[in-house]
Amino acid sequence: MHVTAIEYQTKGEKPIEKNVIVTDEFGKEIGRTYPKRARGLVKNGRAEYASDCEIRLLQRHTHAPENMEDFIMSNVINFNAREFKFDSTCDSNVGSRMVVNDKNGKVVEMYEIGDWNWSWTQIKCIKQLEPNIDYVFRFAMTGGHNDTNDAVSQFIIYEDNNWDDRFTYPLDKSRFKPVLSKRDESGLLRVYEIPFTTGETGNVTFLIVAQHAVARFMPALDNEAYSETEDLTYEQWWAERNKSFEADENSNNFGSWRNIDLSGAVISSGRMLKKILEKVPFGANIDLSGAVIDDNGDDDEFDADDFSKTPHGRMNEAIERIRAQYEAAPEGSAEKFALKEALETLQRY
Repeated sequence: MHVTAIEYQTKGEKPIEKNVIVTDEFGKEIGRTYPKRARGLVKNGRAEYASDCEIRLLQRHTHAPENMEDFIMSNVINFNAREFKFDSTCDSNVGSRMVVNDKNGKVVEMYEIGDWNWSWTQIKCIKQLEPNIDYVFRFAMTGGHNDTNDAVSQFIIYEDNNWDDRFTYPLDKSRFKPVLSKRDESGLLRVYEIPFTTGETGNVTFLIVAQHAVARFMPALDNEAYSETEDLTYEQWWAERNKSFEADENSNNFGSWRNIDLSGAVISSGRMLKKILEKVPFGANIDLSGAVIDDNGDDDEFDADDFSKTPHGRMNEAIERIRAQYEAAPEGSAEKFALKEALETLQRY
């Protein structure tokens, strides 16, 4: 597997070129690498400087694997669920480690994290790696996106508890592109290869984050194992989802109800609000900031027959979304007061 890494001097600067020549013991050029990687090879006894811009691999290393670029540039770390745990500093973790069968029927361990509400979930792995070495962290994932386009899905790397110097890779949408993106029975499967270089200590923390969507993380198969699986990008997946929403809307299935804006609305009774929320589809955003509920118990103006009955679980899910909004609203704000009133009203029905 060929992996290209990029080394940065400091954040915001242009990438450093791979300008250090690597030669074998006889002086024959076998590749090029980055200055930091060259220093790491010399420091760890794998090479010596032949000049300011050339390092020579020591004899015991010149008969490394045939793909010398891989030897020079990468050590691949594949996702291992047993090495991860829920982050104890996060008090809203939701999910579980589970055993499933992959596309070939092989048993694998994976993590399923996050939910369709607003539970911020983190799983964490700390590794002691070799200092000043290029690595690649590799994993496969499904999910991590939702129908309202506001999910949080991230892969974060930092060293020595230096949170301010972290690197964050957004996995939702296509802001950081996967090396493979395939159609899966769950919708969309993506394989990521995250390049990074360790510092002076090699003590690295990997953090995976999910919110407002369920995401599943598992070891990635060899790229060739996915060759017969249909390609599907996030953009193509999203276009297909939009078509299904339009079809639902045309058939009066309320498929377009992905963002429910009730901000500033005057709702004549708690029963009316309850009936409205029973129609809210799973995954929709509900904005009740500034809403007024005039709960006089008079439902004469509301025709309940206009709404079909829906599963009780949908109502519970809608209430939980409002509860999450309430808990996140600033203390003492009008929004928090309105959301509290909405919750108390609904709980009476």
